[in-house]
Amino acid sequence: MANNFSRIRGFSEDTLRSKMKIYSGILQNRYDGGGRHIGKLSAKLAKDKHHWARMSRDEMESVLIIEYMKLAVGKIRPEEVRALLDLTR
Repeated sequence: MANNFSRIRGFSEDTLRSKMKIYSGILQNRYDGGGRHIGKLSAKLAKDKHHWARMSRDEMESVLIIEYMKLAVGKIRPEEVRALLDLTR
C-alpha cells in the first residue's frame, strides 16, 4: 500500500491532470449509469470539466488515494479504476 501511495505522490502534474480526465469519465459512468450510486453525486459536477482543471496537486492526489482505498477494501471493482490508478495491488 505504501508503495502505491508513493507512486501516486510521484506522478507529474500532467499525469495527475490526465488522470482527472479519466476520473471524470469514471464518475459519469458510476453516477449516471443508474446503478446503486444514483443520487449520491450530482451529474453536473461529474460533467463540469472546469472543476477538474481548478484542482490543486494535493486534491488530485487525494482523489487517487481515496479511489485506491475504495479498491483496497472492495468497494469498487479493479476494472472500474484500472486506467485511473495503474497500480500494483
